Amino acid sequence: SNFNPPTTALPISGTGSTTYTPPGSLLGEMSLGTNPTWTGTTGVTASKIATGHYRTTFSSSYTNSTDYIITTSMNDYVPVTTAVGIGVSRFTSHADFFVNRVSDGVGIDTGSLAIDLYKK
Repeated sequence: SNFNPPTTALPISGTGSTTYTPPGSLLGEMSLGTNPTWTGTTGVTASKIATGHYRTTFSSSYTNSTDYIITTSMNDYVPVTTAVGIGVSRFTSHADFFVNRVSDGVGIDTGSLAIDLYKK
């Protein structure tokens, strides 16, 4: 009952394209294949462990493996109608990604993973 909403528009500052990444977060894309590469936030090295098993190693370790969350999605796998499963295991110094076809569990070594690692 004591709230009086403003009658004019609030001031606008910044731009609609301004993005903020929390400190300690890493955002980018890892290409899959024999020699995977990382494009995005600096401080990440990509490597292949085995067929369908990839690793991103961080230049600075986290205190605990639960200090961050990861969201990831598959890009550019052909055919696009194939269901792909992505498993993620977190560690203090790196994260492992397991990329497989859902239909038969075969590891995938083509396309790329979009990876957003956000420090909590």
